[in-house]
Order: sequence, then C-alpha cells, then structure tokens
Amino acid sequence: MIWHIFRKDWKLLWKFVIAVAAVHFASAAVRFTLDHYGENETLESLLQLFMVMSFFGAGFLVAAMVHLDAVPGVRQDWLVRPVNRRDLMLAKVLFLILLVHGPSFAADAIQALADGFPLAQALSAAAGRSVYLLLYLSLPMLAYCSLTRSMTETVVGGVGVFLAVVALSVLFRNSRGPTTYSGLVWVGESMSFTLSTLGAIVVLLIQYFRRKTKTARVVACSVGLLCLATGQIPWKPAFAIEQRMSPNPGSAGTIQVAFDPGMGRFQRPSGIRENRNLRRPDEPGIPVHLPMRFSGLPADMVLRADRAELHITGPDGKRVLAGLGDDLLLRLDGAAKPRAQAFQTIVVRTPVFNRLEDQPVRMEIDYSLTLSRLSASFGLPALNANETVTGLGWCRTSMNEVETAVELRCVQAGRGPICIAGFLEHIPSGRRNPEQSGCIADYSPYFRRLAPDAMSRGGVAFRFRDPSGLAKFPVDGPQLAESRLVVRFYEPEDHFARHVEISEIKLRDWEAQ
Repeated sequence: MIWHIFRKDWKLLWKFVIAVAAVHFASAAVRFTLDHYGENETLESLLQLFMVMSFFGAGFLVAAMVHLDAVPGVRQDWLVRPVNRRDLMLAKVLFLILLVHGPSFAADAIQALADGFPLAQALSAAAGRSVYLLLYLSLPMLAYCSLTRSMTETVVGGVGVFLAVVALSVLFRNSRGPTTYSGLVWVGESMSFTLSTLGAIVVLLIQYFRRKTKTARVVACSVGLLCLATGQIPWKPAFAIEQRMSPNPGSAGTIQVAFDPGMGRFQRPSGIRENRNLRRPDEPGIPVHLPMRFSGLPADMVLRADRAELHITGPDGKRVLAGLGDDLLLRLDGAAKPRAQAFQTIVVRTPVFNRLEDQPVRMEIDYSLTLSRLSASFGLPALNANETVTGLGWCRTSMNEVETAVELRCVQAGRGPICIAGFLEHIPSGRRNPEQSGCIADYSPYFRRLAPDAMSRGGVAFRFRDPSGLAKFPVDGPQLAESRLVVRFYEPEDHFARHVEISEIKLRDWEAQ
C-alpha cells in the first residue's frame, strides 16, 4: 500500500516536483558558473533568487503532498476506504526523501563531480547536506503540515509562527546566548535538532495513529519553545562537551598561561590614547589590555582563546563577572617555543570599571582554549594557479582588482579547513612576506550547510603592496611571476581550560596607552 500511495501522490504532483527540481539544478549551475568564471552581479542576484525559490518551493511541495490526504477532520477519503495509517505516514516520508530531497541531493552530487571531486566525496558531501536539511527543515515541516487541513491554514499558521518568533526576538533582543557566534554554536544547534526531530516524530505518530490534532499542536508549540531555549545553553557545559570530543585530548597539557606585567602597557598603533568620555553610551564597556604569557607551546600550532571570562573581587570581598575577552589568536610555525606573549583585551562593564578603576582588586580569568596543529603544507604558483589540494579542495590564485594582494580561493566538497595561513615567497632569493591567515571558529563534528549547495568556500588575501606607499614588502608585484604561495592549514586537536589569578591589580593601569 505504501508504494500505491506514493505513486498516487507522484501522479498528482509530478509537475510540481519537476519544477522544484529544476530550481535546484539551476541554482547548482549558477553556482558552478560563478566558481569557474568569476564574480558576476547578475548571476549572484539570480543565485539568491533561486535559493529563496528552492526553500519555499520545497516547503509548498511538502504541504501539497500532505494535504492530498489531510489528517485533521473526519471526511477524508483515506478514512473512508480505509487506508492503513502506518502505510500512509510512511508513504509521505518516502515521498519527502525521494522526491523532495532526491533532486537536491542529485544536484549537489553532480556539481561536486563537475568540480573534479571523487565520487565518494561528492556523494558524502551531498548526503551530509541532505541529512542536515531533513532534520533542520523538512521533517519539522512535514509534522507541521500534518496539523493543518489546507494550504490556506498552512500559510496563515506559518505567518503566525513567524510573527511570534519575531516578537520573542524583539522581546529578548539582549539575551544572546553565550555560545552564539562562537565555535560552540553547534552544541545548542544539535540539541535543537534532537528536540525538533523527536518532536516531529511524536507529532506525526499522534496525528496519523491517534488523530488528536489539538494534542499534537500543544506538543509542537512546546517543542518549538524548547528549541528556542537551546540557544541559551551556558558556556561551561557546552565547552565541556567540546572537550570530550577533542581529537587528541591532553595534547595541550604542557601549555600554561600567566599574567606578565613585564610586557608593559598596550600601546595603540596610532599612538593616541582613547578618550573614554567620547565613547558611545551603547557600548558594553571599557577595554582593558592584560599582558599574558603563554608557555610550553608545541611546534606548528595555532592557539585560540575562544572565551576569556574576567571575574573581579573588590575590596568589599564581593566577586562579580566583570567582562568578557576578545578572541585571542597565537600562531607558531616551526619548532616548539618556550613562551609567547600577547595582550588579552577584555571589555570590562562600565559600572564595574567606574567603581573599581583606582582600587586594588583581585582578578581571575577563566580561559577556554583550542589548540590546532598543522595538518598539511603545500606550495602554489603565486599567480594563475589552478590545482586540487588534498584536504583543501580545488584552489586558485589570482591578483585582486586593485593589484595590492594575491587572492587564494578554494572550493571543497563537504567541510573545509577552519584555519589557513601562508605567505608569499620569492623562489630565487628566498625572501618572504609577512605571514597572513584566515581562521573561523567552527568546531562542529558534522557539515553545517543550508544553502546554496554542499560545497565549502574560503580564501585569504596575501598583500604585496601598500597603496599609501608607507610599507614596503620583500616580495612585491614585479617578483610575483617568480614567486610561490606557501599555504598551511590547521585542524583542532585539543580543547582545554586554564585559570589565571592576579592577586592585586588596578584597572586604570592597563588601559591602552
């Protein structure tokens, strides 16, 4: 019976299915053209349009498929026959997987193959995105549509849900979760996926086996609120989960962090001290630059401070969370180094700073750190390279439009590296430009990609000329033809925490000089 219901839905909706599939393939073709033939504003606008059409088209297709055999009410044809409820539900799920996600999967796989990636990698990347879309959008959409009788109810209810989410966002606009915009955002997202998937399954079972629409709607609303709450997961539990998933736990055991006042005060490159009276009232606080010493660093590594929480104990003995630190990135190429120094900028909340700036206080800094090790290193021609690099994907080099930098752009089927560093090197003389890097914070164990395809894209611009003429680079324009781009990329190895205590310090002493 499952196959008969599937065939019936196909015969009624085949034109709709083909139209949505055509949008998926058109989007893949436009993205492929942009990757291979350069940027084009018209094609980029068309790609944005296709992305919107593909999401809305798939959503309306799911709704149309479900409403062919609507669940609410007592006058449906499938109840009169009767049709086995399990078979009906499984037929709808089969339609969702094969005819809603199937074309998207095929478009992603064909695009990856056209880019020159192996069949196994192309299928893996396409499958990863399809599963992500299924859990994130399609299965909850299937459950939601089972709660409505018609497309009109679906649209009206969808508008109501959208307005409710907007209202909650406005109401709690200052309650951004601790993991938002960090490498740990996937933890709350995974919890949301788990809840939404389980909630969708429960709603489908209630609807198709019990047909209790009111109960199912209560379950759906409750799960929706819980999913919104997952964005507020505290930092420490989220980081503890990340620590347990470290590829090589304990490899950062030799790294220590300490306060190093011998470095002196931080000085702005401009030499101008900030006037706190001119700060905007909406800014969260006043920056304090603390000199920190990192010792026991291993060879060929990148050390990132994902979060630095500053607690201050004032003369009254009360301990308060005073502020959070900006991201700190240390990179070491070559042999292990006994120590490295860097300024940790922490934005201290204005009321706390104004109250304690001239008083000796006790500071405690709780660091959440990530150690990444060198994964691979390779060289490319500085200009007009067009090669496939293991682990990084298909890469090209070219000069930017204003002729001040060499741009490295890479496309990878599936997940790409999170940290790339490199430099321009003149081959005959061995001269090198200063190293430059591009790193993102994303420690997700799975491929997170909604649109437009199953490819990762990234790049770094390597400067060789200063338009103002103030800086002179060892490798400049005339030497690029004889130069190469040396690129290294790093992968996370260990997530760990460190605690730093400073017995007596004054906040004012560590403002920028």
